[in-house]
Amino acid sequence: MKKEFLLFIAICFSFFIKAEDNLFKKGTEFYDSGNYQMAIAYFDSLISSGTISSEIHYNKGNCYFKLDSLALAIVEYERGLKIKTNNNFKIFNTFLSIIISISLTIYFIGNFTEKNNIQAIVNENVVNIRSAPSAESSVQFTIHSGSKVVIIDAVENWFNISIADGRKGWAQQTSVIEI
Repeated sequence: MKKEFLLFIAICFSFFIKAEDNLFKKGTEFYDSGNYQMAIAYFDSLISSGTISSEIHYNKGNCYFKLDSLALAIVEYERGLKIKTNNNFKIFNTFLSIIISISLTIYFIGNFTEKNNIQAIVNENVVNIRSAPSAESSVQFTIHSGSKVVIIDAVENWFNISIADGRKGWAQQTSVIEI
């Protein structure tokens, strides 16, 4: 049942689009044959059906121009230009919105990362970096006074730290000073 309904909607939609195309083609054919009044009637039927297109207004303006109705021609040209300008503004606004969204995302991710990456300096001559937050855990590597570290996490009186080369481990809180 659902498939049949969707198929019905698709067929109706294709007829609607085909009908609009046919009206536009007929209007263009009448223009080409010099029957400008009939071309205007077809273009008007497109406009009254809700079709918004700068091309329709330009073609209608050309018909009025050929009929020496300069004021009406200018009105239609201006309407077409207005539609085209509005479309350019929509594209510009969409592009601008995307740029602002990306910028804000980068800004907030940067602030979040910066706030979560607390930096510190080692304040003891030699600090053993351990595999777990315990004095009994194995020593993975050592760092020296003045080394810069990033505090990843804290458990009781231990910091989980990372150094510039990517190695990580646990140091006692008293061995580093937060920047």
